[in-house]
Amino acid sequence: MFFRNEIVGSTSTMIGSMFFENGIIPPRKTAGILCAAILSDTIRLRSPTSTYTDAAMAAKLANIAEIDIDGFADRMFRAGSSLEGMSPAEILSSDFKDYMIGKYKVGIGQINSYDPRSLDSLKPGLLEYMRSFRKANGYGLLLLMITDIVNEGSAILFDGDGDKLIQSAFHPAAGEDSVFLKGVVSRKKQVVPLITCAVEAL
Repeated sequence: MFFRNEIVGSTSTMIGSMFFENGIIPPRKTAGILCAAILSDTIRLRSPTSTYTDAAMAAKLANIAEIDIDGFADRMFRAGSSLEGMSPAEILSSDFKDYMIGKYKVGIGQINSYDPRSLDSLKPGLLEYMRSFRKANGYGLLLLMITDIVNEGSAILFDGDGDKLIQSAFHPAAGEDSVFLKGVVSRKKQVVPLITCAVEAL
């Protein structure tokens, strides 16, 4: 069985590498799709998961696809990040992952948005749905990251039965059920470590 593992931010970076390693130049449309996937996975090459290899491959593919990375990424994220018309269930499940951290079953959803102001009207419905979803599925902590691509940070909505854990991990103001974390855009590299440290400290 062939297995390939590399420290890069996107699987499409590896797929692109395999094209070139085998002397194959991907067709223009394929190059565009792979470039789009790299930009999506690495949040426009700004995520902590992004590497030099991702940036170099995205540039190489963009050249073949004849696209401007900045302009293309802007249009792509604007088209794909509107929360308008989405139900709380669709927003939470858009990109959702389970974790077992210590004794806590943790669920973390993440969605990108170009319009963070839309969160204000959606927040009550999201929190109500998160509360019922958490209880129905046995989560100790449920989070939703709404990542602001423009300002490079994430609004974190949370619901859980461990107030001390939430306080230790995110330091919300008294009575608050969300925080905005500037510079936090990666679930794997930034949010999960915060929760892990908080669990270990309790």
